[in-house]
Amino acid sequence: MKTITLEIELEYSPDVWYGDDIESRKFFVDDVLGGDLLLHSQDVGETVGKVTVKNNLRPKDLLK
Repeated sequence: MKTITLEIELEYSPDVWYGDDIESRKFFVDDVLGGDLLLHSQDVGETVGKVTVKNNLRPKDLLK
C-alpha cells in the first residue's frame, strides 16, 4: 500500500449528523471525524482507501 497526503474540505449535512444537540456534535467531531474514514469514489463505485484525519481544524461554532 502507498500513502499520499491530501488537504480536503468535507461537505456534510449537520441536520443529518447532529442537529442542535451538543453531545451529538461532540460525537461527530471526536468519534466520526476522529475515527477511521473511508474515501469512496462514486465514479467507479469502490472504496479508494482509508482516510486518517491528521489535523482537525474544528470551526469554533461547531461545538457551541
